[in-house]
Amino acid sequence: MITSLHVRNFKGFNNISLPAIKPVTLLSGTNNVGKSTLLESIFLVNDHFAPEVFLKLNAFRGMANQPISSFSSLFTAGDISKTIEVDLGLDDECYSLSLNVDDPHSFASTEIPNEVRQILTSQPVSHSTASTLAYRFVNSTHSYEERGYFLIRPNGLFKNIENAPQTIINMPFTQYISSNTSSEAAQVAEWFGRLEMLDQKQLIITALQNIDSSINDIATIVTNGFAQLYAKVNGKLLPLKLLGDGTNRMILMLLAVLANPNGIILIDEVENGFHHSVLSSLWYNLLYAAKLVNCQIIATTHSYECIQSAINQASVLSCTENFGFMRLEKHDNQLSVKSFSQSALSYALKSELEVR
Repeated sequence: MITSLHVRNFKGFNNISLPAIKPVTLLSGTNNVGKSTLLESIFLVNDHFAPEVFLKLNAFRGMANQPISSFSSLFTAGDISKTIEVDLGLDDECYSLSLNVDDPHSFASTEIPNEVRQILTSQPVSHSTASTLAYRFVNSTHSYEERGYFLIRPNGLFKNIENAPQTIINMPFTQYISSNTSSEAAQVAEWFGRLEMLDQKQLIITALQNIDSSINDIATIVTNGFAQLYAKVNGKLLPLKLLGDGTNRMILMLLAVLANPNGIILIDEVENGFHHSVLSSLWYNLLYAAKLVNCQIIATTHSYECIQSAINQASVLSCTENFGFMRLEKHDNQLSVKSFSQSALSYALKSELEVR
């Protein structure tokens, strides 16, 4: 699990550290303070193996169909003279990803097939700056190092590995659930299938019944080669997609956790789509599921009720030692992170002090 995070020169962060991340960590702060960016920095490290990671980062922000013409937006204030650095403490080991613009870069012609060389050396889109990004990924514990380049070219995004061990290191499964994520039916059906094979689908049914007691069962139905989940509501089968945003978001979160033991689930604005009256049920199920399969959850929120529900349910499940709360604060244009102990957070909530 992730225990620490240090980010430099990435998007809104010149330099920020989260030194004590817990198995379930909730982040709060005002709008545009950088909560989502922290989640994105973790995802970037764990999913850097393919160039599509940059398309995914765009999709998390609601820009799934927007082409990438420059890497400059990744850098704080667009300053491409700096180097992005993300250090991740993970299971008592340290992983570091660094990114810097390398325009123009000359690729050695030896040992590169002609068709690949043509892609690497072709002109970037619209002759834009910041179209070649050099990267270095290191695990200092095992003297592991990867080096290479990400490239924006007219026919797509590419990655050229310049140096890497024969065995590529495995990072934990990491799922980012954005505030506007609509669940993909095929992915949800696959995750649900894993639970069915383990005879654990009742965990999902019970959780959904806390939102809608008329749900009796869930089944995977394939029509025209397309698999999706159906809920049996008062004895009638209905596509799960018809049951509302809250129900679909709940099942997406829980399946992401339960179907991916030892994974990392990043949830932006975890309360989105839920009435405050079901937040206690949401957190009970998330905390229970995370503990059951040893999965880490790092989530953001703007909601006082969400924070209150999370700490209350952590107490109900006797897992307060695994729950952490941090608030991102900005003073005089400087960002800092304030960690709350359980007693300090409980006192602040009881006193109705502002912690969001």
